[in-house]
Order: sequence, then structure tokens, then C-alpha cells
Amino acid sequence: MIKIHHIGYVVEDLQAAIPQAIATLGTGPFFLIEHMTFDETTYRGGPAEYDHSSGFAALPGGLLVELTQVHGAEPPELRAALGGARGIGHVGYVVDDQATEVARLEAQGLRAFHTGRTGPASAVWLESDWLGHHVEVLQSAPPLLEFYDSIRAAADGWDGSDPIRRRG
Repeated sequence: MIKIHHIGYVVEDLQAAIPQAIATLGTGPFFLIEHMTFDETTYRGGPAEYDHSSGFAALPGGLLVELTQVHGAEPPELRAALGGARGIGHVGYVVDDQATEVARLEAQGLRAFHTGRTGPASAVWLESDWLGHHVEVLQSAPPLLEFYDSIRAAADGWDGSDPIRRRG
């Protein structure tokens, strides 16, 4: 059985949402990556573009939160799928064998519709008729795990200072 790694929320204004998340969820600091770029992005098997910014923080217990503001996406259907609704946009999993996990989820009726890859980071997004949100399956890779571990370490004993930390 896989373990939920993070919960992704779609927000209209990331800069405004971060202080609200800190106050409401008791999480922080947030690590902000603006206008993420990908080496390869697809939508339903064809080429796509996806411009978004995300802030990541750890909740007590280690579950991560990702706040995402979608700036743009092509085709328009991808924009609607990823940024059309506010609230929980996806639940993310980090797995050792992405292809096997995606195949398992597809056998349960989920459908892969979007992929993104940059260097060792690879994500497959699946849609579901019953979950009410998407599922993101990330391939485990040392740089990715190190990034997430650094977020958890920063949250441990965080004193409220430097609440937004920009990453390249």
C-alpha cells in the first residue's frame, strides 16, 4: 500500500494563500518555486505547456502541503483540469516504480492525462470519476527526496521567521 506524500491545493493568489495556510494549518515555512519549468510536458499524450508556481511546507507529522497557483497552460483543457477549481487539486504519492503504480491505478479505473518531467523529477497525473481530485504519482529520485526532506527539517522547531523561502 502506498502512503500519501502530500496534499496539493489550487489557490488563486499564492502570495496571499501562504500566510493563510500558515495561520490556519500551522505549517511553515513555505519553500516557493515560481514559474516552474519542465523539460517535457504532455496532455493526453500530446505536447503541452504548464506554467505554475508552488509553495511547499510540512505539517506536523511530516505530511507535505503544496499550494499551487496556475498562471497558464496549453491546451486550454489542461488549464481547466489543473487550475479550474479551487481547493484540493491533487493528492501526491512518491513511489519507487512509477510505471507499476500508474498501471495499478489505471487498472482501478483512474486515467493518466498529464505528465511532467524535469531532470530526475517525473510526475504522472491521473483523473478519477469518484475521488473529487487528481492523483499525482512522482518517481522517487534522490534530489526530489532531498528537497522534501529539507522542507520537513525546516518545519521542525520552526519559530515563524522567514515564512517564505524562494527556491530556484
